[in-house]
Amino acid sequence: MRRWYVYLTCVAVALCFLASHALADGLTPEEKREFERLIASNEASERIQAVSLLSKASDSKAFTLLTKILERERDDEVLEAIFNVMKGFKDPKVISAVLSTAKKCRIVEQRVGYLKALWEYDSDEIFNALLRFINDPGWQVRMTLAELLGETAKKKGFDKAKIAIDFLLKWLLGEPDGRTQNQVRAALYYLTGKDYGLDKKAWKEWWDHERATYGKPKLDEDGKPVDKDGDGKPDMTTTLPKEKWREPTAKEDPTRPKPKFFGHELKNARVIFVIDRTGSMNEASSGGKTKLQVLKDELTKTIGSFDKRYWFNMYFYSVGCFVWKPKLQKATDDIKNAAIQYVKGLSGAGMTDIGGALRKASQDPDADTIILLTDGKPTAGITDTEMLLRDVRKWNKFKKIKINTVGMAGCDPNFLQKLAQQNGGSFTNAP
Repeated sequence: MRRWYVYLTCVAVALCFLASHALADGLTPEEKREFERLIASNEASERIQAVSLLSKASDSKAFTLLTKILERERDDEVLEAIFNVMKGFKDPKVISAVLSTAKKCRIVEQRVGYLKALWEYDSDEIFNALLRFINDPGWQVRMTLAELLGETAKKKGFDKAKIAIDFLLKWLLGEPDGRTQNQVRAALYYLTGKDYGLDKKAWKEWWDHERATYGKPKLDEDGKPVDKDGDGKPDMTTTLPKEKWREPTAKEDPTRPKPKFFGHELKNARVIFVIDRTGSMNEASSGGKTKLQVLKDELTKTIGSFDKRYWFNMYFYSVGCFVWKPKLQKATDDIKNAAIQYVKGLSGAGMTDIGGALRKASQDPDADTIILLTDGKPTAGITDTEMLLRDVRKWNKFKKIKINTVGMAGCDPNFLQKLAQQNGGSFTNAP
């Protein structure tokens, strides 16, 4: 800890020295001194204020300082402030430098920040360069690119939106990460109002028919623009959707009951169970059975209620984490029977590494829902619950996996409620 503090202090001193030579343009002497004071602070809020002051400096000198700050900064909010300043750059040479730096950057979260900054620049060259980030090895970057392209019609106009649609349609089936592929679908929906899923033929037929008139004004029989609402602007052939795209869920089947797991109704179709199999699960529950037996009964019932619309997998954790299958499995009768037999053979032993299990389960590219069950508190891996919550928020910021939680006797309900709430899920108690 002392070594890290000394390092930060040295970097802060170097930044202050650099600032004294670099901020002649744009900042008053008082503002320069304020920057030097704030950037050396251990408080993230003050470093954010320092970064914000750089919006008054020239683009070239602000960019020089911001890249130096990026070398040592780790706080997410400060990083966001840095890239927000970059969004305001106007100098074409500096903008080109931002693009060049983004391509060389090795930190995936920073490449995401650069990408968002570059999106704000009104340049055909930059727009076309952004499309090449489809080859980025970080799924977070590719997902961000898809998210940005979904805004093309509203922020860049219909001509660029047509380019984006062509690009997204080629990308759709080739994207290896399931969550990112869903974001590509969402982008297409925001640009077209349509969602043909992964049906390449349906997309082609629709786009071949609509491409020529996409984003064009409606014309009457005489070839004059139509203005039915009388707002003085021509009505458009393309209507952008106002509703948010909804991730695919298992379609309703009135002949079958909805699968549930300790009260959680499973609407999303790609589910991972992350199950506590520590020694305390051998203790008795309120109903006379052991907690492990209560879990087995409920889990086998849930698996048995799945039909072929569902895909699932199971992770069982104590100190380590054991996965049932390498990836999600379609809920066929054979797969369900194999899963049920596996569950029946479970035993409990060891400590509780909740964070490690969640992170491992999140690496499945196709999962949209995680259900975590525990009867304890984290006693291995990350044991500080606030630190664990921050860690999950950080890696789930891009994946956006819904995390539901189930607590058995001995759990920390406050932690489980926060974990679910912060990740789009809900918390329930089990017997």
